[in-house]
Amino acid sequence: MSLAKAGSLQAENQRYQYVYAVALQSAGKLDEALGVLQAALVRHPADVDILYALITFNRDAGHYNPALLYAQKLQQLMPGNETVSKLIQSLQRQSDTLKK
Repeated sequence: MSLAKAGSLQAENQRYQYVYAVALQSAGKLDEALGVLQAALVRHPADVDILYALITFNRDAGHYNPALLYAQKLQQLMPGNETVSKLIQSLQRQSDTLKK
C-alpha cells in the first residue's frame, strides 16, 4: 500500500499523516506536505510531531511567520519549555530580519 493511500484511508491516524507529509517533503513536494500537515493539525490540534513538522518545513522554506505561529501554538501545549521558547526567539529574529 502506498503512503498516499494509507494516509487517505487512515485520515484519523495522525502518524500516517505525519509520515506521508515527511515523504512528500523529502520528494520536493513542500506545498502538498504542508497541506497534509495542516489538515492533520485540524483533526489533531495537540499533536506535537505535526506542529514540529509544520514549524520545521515552514522555517526551512523561509516562511518564518507561519513557522512562528505554529511555534506559538506549540508553546501553548508546552508552557515553560525552554527549547520551544528559544525556537520562538529564533523565528522572531529571522522574521524581523526579513522585514528590514
